[in-house]
Amino acid sequence: MKKYIIEPEDILFWIEGVVPIISELRNASLIGYPIYPKDADLAIKRAKRRCIDYKIDKPLEIETIDHQAVCKLAENELNKGLLGKVLKDEEVEFRILLRTGFLSKVGVKFIISYDLFLIRNDMSESIYNIEESYEELLVDGLSYTSKEWKYINGELFYPSKGSIISTAERIDRMMGEILSYPSCCVNRFIENKKNDLYPLEVMYGNQVSTDEDLSLFLKDIITRGKDFLTDICKKNIPDSIYSTPYMGFYPCSINCRNAIKLGKKLKDFSRSFGLIYPYNFKCLIPSLWHYCIIYGNKKDKKVIKMKEFLSDRERLRKFAYRLYKEESK
Repeated sequence: MKKYIIEPEDILFWIEGVVPIISELRNASLIGYPIYPKDADLAIKRAKRRCIDYKIDKPLEIETIDHQAVCKLAENELNKGLLGKVLKDEEVEFRILLRTGFLSKVGVKFIISYDLFLIRNDMSESIYNIEESYEELLVDGLSYTSKEWKYINGELFYPSKGSIISTAERIDRMMGEILSYPSCCVNRFIENKKNDLYPLEVMYGNQVSTDEDLSLFLKDIITRGKDFLTDICKKNIPDSIYSTPYMGFYPCSINCRNAIKLGKKLKDFSRSFGLIYPYNFKCLIPSLWHYCIIYGNKKDKKVIKMKEFLSDRERLRKFAYRLYKEESK
């Protein structure tokens, strides 16, 4: 297996984003918190500065941004950078899409954000189709009057029209396919949203709390601290932990066989890259986080300490990189 030079701040990016694609287990990776490569934030910030258009209308200064231009400028910068050149040898590239909304429990929420993808070169058409659908969602929404839009708890939602809801659902299905999520999990995710049921992340948290063996396992880690967590990452961990092989992905069930099978395949490939310890750690993050949320007693200092650790991107990266260096010894 080819040896790569992995920088400390990019360790989670390699485990989450690069290894699954090189291993041919997924077509693309959606790169979010806390795995952004160090150059991504800077590229987007620089692109936004170049695309800001100030219009003076006394006494207000109105700032407008060409969001599509931001995506293209930042994307080009990343692909021409050092990391982009390394990934080019693997026929993998960065793509940045403008997200304009997503299906939620109370409707289609309006949002403007930049989604960073890592994709195989031959998947460009699939990304383009998602990009077009996001644009279609926004254009369709803007065809209705402002009175038909909804404000709920300070958040803006598109009009509740069949075409808008179906477009948002289509985007979710396309995203699930390109990210190689198990179809059972994608279907459950969409059905829960359409039928006003709990989101999968809430269901996952509830299942963490009701699985007695898993709860005791997680409680032991939190009670004994990060040194014990280090030891756990070097050993076999419960199968259910591998049901969350990707950050931000939640299975249809904590014991979903398809999700666990995928997680174990990634475990084997991570081992061949010398990344099994930090991979185990990454898979533990969701269950530890939900345990802290559920049992977040303000008087329990150890739960608070673990939650603070899991909320700190830099500390997560440093911990994962230390595991990587220990594995390479």
